[in-house]
Amino acid sequence: MSRKKYFLTGLASSYGLIGLNFLFTVLSVPLVLHYLTKEDFGVWALVVQFTGYLLLLDMGVSASVSRLLADHKDRKESPEYSQVFYSSFMISAAQGLGLVTLGGLAAWIAPALANVPEYLRPTFSLLLLMQAVFTGISLAFRALASPLWSHQRLDVSNLGNGLGLLMNFLGLWLGLKMGWGLYGMVWGTALGIVPGLIIPFLACRQSGYYPRWEGWHQIKNADFGGLFRFSRDIFMLQLGSQMASATQIIVVSRFMSVESAATWAIATKVFTLGQQLCNRIMDASAGALTEMYVRSERQRLVARFGQLVEITAWFSSVLGILIVFLNSVFVFLWTGGRIVWPSQENIWLALLLFSTSVARSHLGMGGITKEMATLRWIQIAEALGMLAVAIFSVRFFGFSGVLAGSFFASAGVTLVACQYLNSRMFGISFFRMVVWIVPSWIFLLAGCLLGWIVGSNLPPGSVLRENPWNHILLPAFVILLSFRFCLRSEIRQEIFSRIFRRA
Repeated sequence: MSRKKYFLTGLASSYGLIGLNFLFTVLSVPLVLHYLTKEDFGVWALVVQFTGYLLLLDMGVSASVSRLLADHKDRKESPEYSQVFYSSFMISAAQGLGLVTLGGLAAWIAPALANVPEYLRPTFSLLLLMQAVFTGISLAFRALASPLWSHQRLDVSNLGNGLGLLMNFLGLWLGLKMGWGLYGMVWGTALGIVPGLIIPFLACRQSGYYPRWEGWHQIKNADFGGLFRFSRDIFMLQLGSQMASATQIIVVSRFMSVESAATWAIATKVFTLGQQLCNRIMDASAGALTEMYVRSERQRLVARFGQLVEITAWFSSVLGILIVFLNSVFVFLWTGGRIVWPSQENIWLALLLFSTSVARSHLGMGGITKEMATLRWIQIAEALGMLAVAIFSVRFFGFSGVLAGSFFASAGVTLVACQYLNSRMFGISFFRMVVWIVPSWIFLLAGCLLGWIVGSNLPPGSVLRENPWNHILLPAFVILLSFRFCLRSEIRQEIFSRIFRRA
């Protein structure tokens, strides 16, 4: 298939996976709240976040291996291809064992760090240990799927992950139905990892993406130093990203309450979905962009990257406006009124979605070009800035303090720095980089202002506020205008041509 077909197939399957994930979330949260208390749900949300930190033990090896394999994918019989693959397999196996070990240590210290109530701490510790065991197994065999990214076969990975979600939901439902409580959720995790390991393995084997078994002896000549140097940079990016996103719920639990952590975990689900939708645009393009870079197609690379940034900025502004108008209503209906999310928090979520999505597009170029020496420190600086603001302001402003700290750190540190670095790398002006996103930013601010007026500044009996159609018609009107205003004519024409050609 051509690059565009790989991109469209990968993007379509990614959105299918996100849709399935959203359906899983929509069905699982009411299911869990039916069998468990809100406090129990907050405990599980904390277990998931701490497991995300344990996954940092991967240290960027999985992502770096996929990128390094792309340098040699046209010569799969070469010693270099075998060296990268087999060395990564051994490293992943050791990391899986290490994750289980660290999980035991985290189960001992994490309850006090997150301020979990005393009577829930034994359950929390056991849950975290069990989750670490199954996550360690998944990490140990993750290298089996590494060739898929370099060969632009995201559709296969998405198929395995999609079936994993179905198995996860089945295990969750059975565990809760059997009366296992929180431990039923771990059972869902155990079943969910199986398809994600088996399907990529079978696909890579059938497609011939694995090196010959005889190439195993090439591991003695492998450049472990080069692999770990690149992995170190990716690890620093992942560490900063994890600190900037996953630490928020720990701050909420520590300085507010475990029940507030449950509210945060549920009310930000739509925001997380928006991030996934926006990020998939760059993720589905990364393989093709890497191929352009390896083959020195620099002019085409810059043009395509600019288009991707514009589309990501527009899409994140559209989803941000939808969050402003619909998120609080959705959360209230979704949880049967058990979770109430203030409407003003949605404005911060929308702004944060825009800044993180565009910044991640720029960060993605670091992995493609392998120029990450400076980028790795930018994410750490964002995380530290977020923590400094959030810890200080959460006592006074609650959720708004945490979200404001995240937004200002993301936009003021990561986004600006990445735009500057990429402008120098591509040899174009910083102003041109900013122009790519300015129209979408203006439209997002207009949508946030409109949402604030409708949601907060009108009297309770106002027709605009009480009529539910305004939650749909007003953002729909803004979105239609944004497509014309935020995207250049050549991008609109290409989108329309693709739609009509498919039709």
